[in-house]
Amino acid sequence: MAGPDLIDAEAEVAAVARLAGDCVALTGERASGTQVAAAMRGVAVAHLAAHGRFRVDNPLLSGIE
Repeated sequence: MAGPDLIDAEAEVAAVARLAGDCVALTGERASGTQVAAAMRGVAVAHLAAHGRFRVDNPLLSGIE
């Protein structure tokens, strides 16, 4: 999955997809939260090229952009 506003995220996802073989690569509009969550159901490994936010005050509220 390629997150927003990350330089070379789509190229990174394409490179990982070539190495992984049988996988789902989500970029652009296809990389919505709903579609990413659905694609990750039941998989053993997921690669996310994205920024994250860590909440020191409450780590459970941390997230991926």
